[in-house]
Amino acid sequence: MTAASSTSVHPLTLSAEDRSQVDEVEQLARRGAASLALLVGGLDAQSWAVRRAVVGALAKLGTPAVAPLRDVLVHRRDSEARLSAAVEALVASTGDVEGTLEALGEDANPAIVCDVAQVLGRRRSRRSVPLLSRLTVHPDDNVAVAAIEALGRVGGGAAVDALLAALGSGNFFRIFPAIDVLGRCGDPVVVPALLGLLPDPFYTLEAARALGRTGQEAAVPSLVGLLRKGNDASVRAAAVALVDIHEAQVQRFGGSRTVHTAVRGPESAVLGRRLSQCVSSADTTEKTALARLLGWVGGRTPHSGC
Repeated sequence: MTAASSTSVHPLTLSAEDRSQVDEVEQLARRGAASLALLVGGLDAQSWAVRRAVVGALAKLGTPAVAPLRDVLVHRRDSEARLSAAVEALVASTGDVEGTLEALGEDANPAIVCDVAQVLGRRRSRRSVPLLSRLTVHPDDNVAVAAIEALGRVGGGAAVDALLAALGSGNFFRIFPAIDVLGRCGDPVVVPALLGLLPDPFYTLEAARALGRTGQEAAVPSLVGLLRKGNDASVRAAAVALVDIHEAQVQRFGGSRTVHTAVRGPESAVLGRRLSQCVSSADTTEKTALARLLGWVGGRTPHSGC
């Protein structure tokens, strides 16, 4: 959300009282930093429309508003609405948020650190990657997960390195979100690590889904192997992943026969029966994927429209 969109409230959606309060917020915003205390107080407004106007005003004020908003995160945590509005203002702020918030990464209150990670991640702050990387090994699982999700938003090589390290934490509360985030990053470097989790029954389904989201053809042989040897749930997950990879390749390069070729062969009849056995227990997405694979196993050539 940008600061400009924060204050964009259509007048027809407001009550007369809300319209009056939004007008007051706009007047305070024109006065600049002199209105900071009053604007921060407006984070407690009952009306969401008014709070949104306050968020936009504080975001536009930039650096002068950052410290008061930080103080809300630290000292005024008794209202979820206020905290949410403060987070939104910090995310959209035009000021030096990172320079102020990074110091809170060492705060003793895990809830504060979670808010900091959320803000830095949503700002896609590359300068904060070292801090977020350290937070992935924080003693509190909630902080670690917030940092993992934040790194996923930031992206880049350093973020991916920290996320790959989280896969080796031995803590499933951290491994599961790391799998999801790594799958969404689309970086081919994550494929070997995700493939390494595929044989582990505890992570097979999530790893298969993540491999599909990477869109990387390097995952195809192992996913086809899962079609042949996995249980019904694994077969369904692998089918969806293979179709996802095919679609990603079509989008990137205009076409792909990798999956089609991989499911064809001497054992295609056996594979076809295995896919058919899983249809009855599949959800809509899985049934669609299974049907497409069955078509390819039967010899139909895939293209972007099938």
